[in-house]
Amino acid sequence: MRPRLLPLLFLLLAPLAARAESASEKLQAALRRFFDRGWHATGTLRAPEARDAADWLAETSEIQPEALPPEDRVDLALAVHRVRGLLEAHAARGGASRSAAVWLPRGEALAGAVGSGRPETIRPALEEAAEALAEARGRLTEMKREDAGEGLARADRLKKQLAGARAALKKKSPEAFEACAAEFTAFDAALAKLRGWLSKRRAEAPALTDADRRQRKWTEYLLRARWELGIDDLPMDILLLGEEEFRRTERALERTAARVDPERSWQEIARDLREDHPAADDLLAACRADMESAMKFAIEKGFVTVPEWARHVEARWGDPNGNTPYGYYSPLNPADPELRGAYIVTPVSRLQAAEQAEVLRGNNRAWIRVVALHEAIPGHHLQFAIAARRDREIRKHFYNPSYVEGWGLYCEELMHRHGYYDDRTRLSQLKMRLWRCARAVIDVGCHFGGMTREEAIRLLTDRVGMERPSAAMEVDRYLASPGYYSGYLIGLTRIEGLRRTVEDAQGPEFDERAFHDRLLGYGPLPFRILEEAMGAGTERGK
Repeated sequence: MRPRLLPLLFLLLAPLAARAESASEKLQAALRRFFDRGWHATGTLRAPEARDAADWLAETSEIQPEALPPEDRVDLALAVHRVRGLLEAHAARGGASRSAAVWLPRGEALAGAVGSGRPETIRPALEEAAEALAEARGRLTEMKREDAGEGLARADRLKKQLAGARAALKKKSPEAFEACAAEFTAFDAALAKLRGWLSKRRAEAPALTDADRRQRKWTEYLLRARWELGIDDLPMDILLLGEEEFRRTERALERTAARVDPERSWQEIARDLREDHPAADDLLAACRADMESAMKFAIEKGFVTVPEWARHVEARWGDPNGNTPYGYYSPLNPADPELRGAYIVTPVSRLQAAEQAEVLRGNNRAWIRVVALHEAIPGHHLQFAIAARRDREIRKHFYNPSYVEGWGLYCEELMHRHGYYDDRTRLSQLKMRLWRCARAVIDVGCHFGGMTREEAIRLLTDRVGMERPSAAMEVDRYLASPGYYSGYLIGLTRIEGLRRTVEDAQGPEFDERAFHDRLLGYGPLPFRILEEAMGAGTERGK
């Protein structure tokens, strides 16, 4: 470059550099406020915080994402996503007029202020809390009987938390305790008045109607989908997805059964597979061997990076008194330098003969071969180990269960794509997939589509091949947790869809290993944010 052009180039680029620096500074200030307010760790905005959160959103809207480095854009998007979700949930749940939770101080925060031992910290915290409790009695105008009961329970927990912090303060620093005596007395009086008022509301307020309950369930379902999972699907969209994938998986089962034995149905073959299982004393060794086989296969095929430090997973027996029929993953502790996780195997030797035989059939060789890769490597253990190494603080506070379970299911299909299964194991894996499809159908069908409990049980017994006692327990779990069990299939299809989008965009340049490494590098973020980050071509997230 000619020397005389350098000053001109500097003049052209300097404003852009200053703009980027200014945007980064604004982002860091916004994130400090985000963490200081505790918005990273709460699911409920307190009434006094709603205006502050709205102001924060207005201020962050002035930050131009294109002026930020790619990874900073992701962090900005995550913070904005969380605060928007908190505000929408606050409004959808009745704002300041229905839930005592938005007026009660956060127990951990108030106990923390008391635990500081500094009167200059304790006094304002207690004063603010007492003022909010007093205001609540005039603002909670739309409480139902059940809301008042929940408020009372929360108030009792708060009282207990603060009592412990107060006792510790009195013992540790009697002078500080005495200096704050008036504020403690005022807070106690405000909390007692609110508890009395809530007790009266619980006795006198109208109860929730069936229509109220349906509306609240619908609202919570949508909030969870939109802000925890990061999707805009309505329950009926999820139901249609479940039905479509159920039919598609049934067809795949029929094709696989024809390769195993053209004269028999997939259900008949699946029943036979249940009889090929390890002995009770050999189950752990079989699960360990399958776990090690899957890890070796993933490393050799190279479709995802498996660092040395992410390979510390063991297979071990679970709680003898547990009631989980199949193996599961016990997550690693991110603070553990070894990042050790465990694939937990259900102990069967303690069971009576008939029950032991049934559990062993459920843990047949084709089944545990798939479960082992789902729970360990390349499934959940690799996923959690990679996520533990992220160094961007805000990402550590997001957890999308649909992403987590979706990756496990995706790995099941990924291993098939790379030739890990024989046809019998493939049939067992597809049966598992059919079960996850049925979960979506039952979840939405029972909560919003008029499906009865008995119809749900029959779907699992008649079309998935599950024994009735297990099917009944499964359905009761779905009924108790609206929206959760649909997440398995949602996560799988979102990851598969994201892969297709990136593969179509990159064409021959698509690198499967790089795609998986980037996906795991971002961790369990809401899909809306994850898809934008992956589509933007940013470097692997940390």
